[in-house]
Amino acid sequence: MPMPPWGPFLGNIPALAALNKRVPNDARQAESFALLSSESPGLESCFYVDVWPFGFPILVITSPELAMQTCQTHDLGKPDALSPFIAPTAGGSSFFDSNGTEWKRSRELFHHAFSMKASMEHVPQIIEEAEAYVDILREHAEKQDIFLLDQATCNCVMDIVGNVALHSQVHHGSSHRRVHEGKAGSAIKAWATIQIRLFLFVGHDSTAVTIVYCLYLLSKHPAILDKVRVEHDKVFGTDLASGTELLKQRPKLINRLLPYTTAVVKETLRLYPPANGLRQGLPNVSLRNPQTGQTFPTEGFAPWVLHSGVHRNAHHWPDPHSFIPDRWLAPPGHPLHPPAGGWRPFEHGPRDCIGQNIALLDAKTTLVMTVREFDFHDQYAEWDRLHPPRGPNTMFGERAYLIQKGSGHPAQGIPCKVARRESVGDL
Repeated sequence: MPMPPWGPFLGNIPALAALNKRVPNDARQAESFALLSSESPGLESCFYVDVWPFGFPILVITSPELAMQTCQTHDLGKPDALSPFIAPTAGGSSFFDSNGTEWKRSRELFHHAFSMKASMEHVPQIIEEAEAYVDILREHAEKQDIFLLDQATCNCVMDIVGNVALHSQVHHGSSHRRVHEGKAGSAIKAWATIQIRLFLFVGHDSTAVTIVYCLYLLSKHPAILDKVRVEHDKVFGTDLASGTELLKQRPKLINRLLPYTTAVVKETLRLYPPANGLRQGLPNVSLRNPQTGQTFPTEGFAPWVLHSGVHRNAHHWPDPHSFIPDRWLAPPGHPLHPPAGGWRPFEHGPRDCIGQNIALLDAKTTLVMTVREFDFHDQYAEWDRLHPPRGPNTMFGERAYLIQKGSGHPAQGIPCKVARRESVGDL
């Protein structure tokens, strides 16, 4: 079976310790495993990891085919080992870490609130919160100070999730549950509170990180930024204020007429997926490599669909570490066309992310309202001058690597300066 170098007493721990010395000490483990997979012949599609007694055995999955088998063909459930990490934040078992009837009932109750139709109804409220975010950016542009882009964005998105998504969730969930007084009503309220905490934790984190990395990557690729701005001007006009009003009146423009902006968001999520997918192996369930025919038993292991590994797999993605939004506009048969099942930031199958519609709408709306008015410039050079790094400080050649902070977040929060573009400086 494929795995890193193994010994009878310490398993894979020495090999993983050697790997950790080559990456930043705060880098997310998922990125380290993605690097290991990309550099190690024989580990390109999956590999087993034995870290006993410090953790449970896992089967790391880095190929689209095996990921599809895990989450779609077999639809493996969530492992018991996940609950100790999620339950303290949510306050109990939620539909994120539950299985069976409990999970299915919870999913059905919230499904309508997160449909595309329901999500589109909230674009005007998303715009209002994004306007507050723009005001904050204007203040930083006026002061010309260094601030943490991740922190500022998280604060804004938390308001959006709290004021838009959760209101809808509670409304729809409560109407189906027929909230009554007494013990039953108290139990339902406690159940709803757990789900709300989960949505706040997962929803605001992943959405904010997507926005932050979009702004960061566009700042590093001015030609791509110019194409995004041209697309926005074409749809909304060059006057920013009237463009915002048009968006409020016709929110469907976000989905219908912004293909390149959508491509930027999807390519950002390919390079910087905020989460991964952990499942529970079962007896008599094995994954099969369609190219080689080799099978990989899952019993006794937690299959870990490593989104960074799948998204950066050079066997499926040309130039996998480069920011190329045009992948998402390439027709089938083109070398850049994304592989089937190869893009998984929200996962696929019955347990895909229920909030992905709102997350994508939020990201695209925020880009429409920011990228034409502001120029962003990361201040990592100044940060590193004041805080000299000890050891490596890049992953895949990138300074803004992912660290584990709830979901994945950019290292040091992306210290940043923002300036207003000259063409809109008097607005």
